[in-house]
Amino acid sequence: MRRRALLAAAPAATLVLPGCSNVLGDAETADPTDRQANPTPKPARPAIQNGFEFDHTESESTGESAVGSRAAATDADASIPWRVLVWNDAAEARSITVTVFGESAGRALVETIGFPANAYHTVLLFEPDEYTIQVQATDRARHEYHIAAGEFDCNSHTTEIRVAPTGDVQYVESSTLVLCGPLSTAESEDG
Repeated sequence: MRRRALLAAAPAATLVLPGCSNVLGDAETADPTDRQANPTPKPARPAIQNGFEFDHTESESTGESAVGSRAAATDADASIPWRVLVWNDAAEARSITVTVFGESAGRALVETIGFPANAYHTVLLFEPDEYTIQVQATDRARHEYHIAAGEFDCNSHTTEIRVAPTGDVQYVESSTLVLCGPLSTAESEDG
């Protein structure tokens, strides 16, 4: 009984706040960049790491998207963008939705791209962040891939994401192996 009385009083309690009519913000005047719809990823299956080979020089590009900017990168050693290639490995054209979430940025990119058969799209991640990249072919399950902020360094990183004809998603990672940062005295004496 007490629960019903409490629930019945809840709407009345919201009316007893004089002078606080703008506590939740005015939808017409609030800055839309301050409020991001769906700032967290939806549930998704993990992409599977695989050893597939993809030669993007033999495929058509649907273009390029960017998250962040080189000028806004917080760490000069990590300003090389992380390249994510999303590949439609199917014999027919189809739409694939690519969504990028950053821990700091929230939902940073949502694009539904019309992919011709065997085409790819490039997403450049300029700023280090904890990224979740979700990929979903039309009428198929959503899959995701994660990049940790600590993986951003002075090396060039590429992740190729393959969307199979079945809608399953696989990935391959590659990077250069350059030593980042100055050598310490101990390291230079060992070499």
